Amino acid sequence: MNMPPFPRRPVLPLVALCLALAAPAFAAEPATVAVTQLQRQRAQIETAPLQAATAATTSEARLDGRAVAPASAQTVVSTPLAGVLQSVEAEPLQALSRGALLARVASPDLLAHQRELRSAALEARLAADKLKRDQSLFADGLIAESRLHETRAAEQRASAALDEQRAALRLAGLSPAAIEQGAGGALSPALELRAPEAATLVEWLAQPGQHLEAGAPVVRLVRSGRLLLELQATPAQAASIAPGASVRVDGCAAAGRITGSAPQLSAGAQTVLLRADLPDAARCLRLNQYVSATVATGGAAAAGGGARFQIPSSAIARSDNRIVVFVERPGGFVPAEVEILSQSADTALVRGAALAPGQQVVVKGTVAIKGIWLGLGHE
Repeated sequence: MNMPPFPRRPVLPLVALCLALAAPAFAAEPATVAVTQLQRQRAQIETAPLQAATAATTSEARLDGRAVAPASAQTVVSTPLAGVLQSVEAEPLQALSRGALLARVASPDLLAHQRELRSAALEARLAADKLKRDQSLFADGLIAESRLHETRAAEQRASAALDEQRAALRLAGLSPAAIEQGAGGALSPALELRAPEAATLVEWLAQPGQHLEAGAPVVRLVRSGRLLLELQATPAQAASIAPGASVRVDGCAAAGRITGSAPQLSAGAQTVLLRADLPDAARCLRLNQYVSATVATGGAAAAGGGARFQIPSSAIARSDNRIVVFVERPGGFVPAEVEILSQSADTALVRGAALAPGQQVVVKGTVAIKGIWLGLGHE
C-alpha cells in the first residue's frame, strides 16, 4: 500500500523565529569597547577592583546649603493705627533687646483714642464719687436701695468703658505708664513701635515718610537662638537620606537631624530641598550663611536592594540619560549602567545590575574610553 508523502514544511520561518527570540539576548549584552595596549598607555588608563560598600563607607554625603530662620522664629511688627512713619530707630541686622524702640509713627487716630480715654477716665471718677456718696446716703436711710443699685451699675459701666480704652491703647503699643499719662496729661500723636522680644532686625518693610494703614507691616524680626539648614540634594541623594538622619556642620559642635524634604524639585537647579534642625546653630552660624554639611545616608534608595559599591567619582561617565562605569573585559572595556545613590566631590555610592565584587573598573582615563565608546576618537 502506497502512503502519500508527508508534506515538507519550510525551514526558513522556524529559523527566523529562533533568531528573533534570541535577538534580545544578544542585544542585552553591550558591545566591548576595544582598547589596545598602546591606547591604554597613552591615556594612562587605570583600573581598580570593585568592593562592596560597608556601613563605614556609605554613611555620609556632602551637601551644600544655607542657614535660615524658621517661620516660628520670625516676627513682623505692624502699626496698630494708621499714620505716617516719622523715623526708624534701629538698623538692619542689629541685635535688639525686649522693648527696644524700633520706629515712631505720627497717628491722628492715637489722639482720638487718647481723647476717648480721658473722657472715659473722667466718667469713671464721677461714677465712683457718686457711688461713694449714695452708699453713705443709703447707710443713713436717706435713699432707697434701688437707687444704690442703679448707681453701682452706672459705676461698673463707666469702669468697663475705661478698661476698654486702656486695652485699645495697649494694642496700639503704648506702655502702661504712657496710658496713665494720656488719661490725665497732654495728648500726643507719637506712636512708638517696640520690639516684643529679644531679636535681630532683618528687614524694614516701610520707609520714613510713608503713610501706613492700620495693620501695615513695618519691620521683620528674627528671634535669636535658633536657625535651620536648607540643603540641596540630587534626587538620588535625597532618596538615600531618611528623616532623622544625622547632620554635621564644620565649626558646630552639636549634630543635627534631617526633619523633612520637599516633594518637588527646584525649577532652576533641579535639586531636592532638605530641611535640617541644628541645635545651637546660632552659636556657630549666621543667618543666610552658606554651609557644607555632612549627612548620614542609608535611606529608601540604599534599602532598595542590590549590592552597593563605593567608587571614585572619576569612574563615572555620562551620555545623554545614561550613567555608566567601564568594566574591564578581554580586549577592552564594557559600559555598565549604574544608579548613583549619593555622591561627593571625590567618591560616589552606586549600584548596578551588571556590577559584582572583584570586577576591575576604570578609575582613571574614563574620558578617553568614553570618547572611543561614543566614536569620537581611537588614537
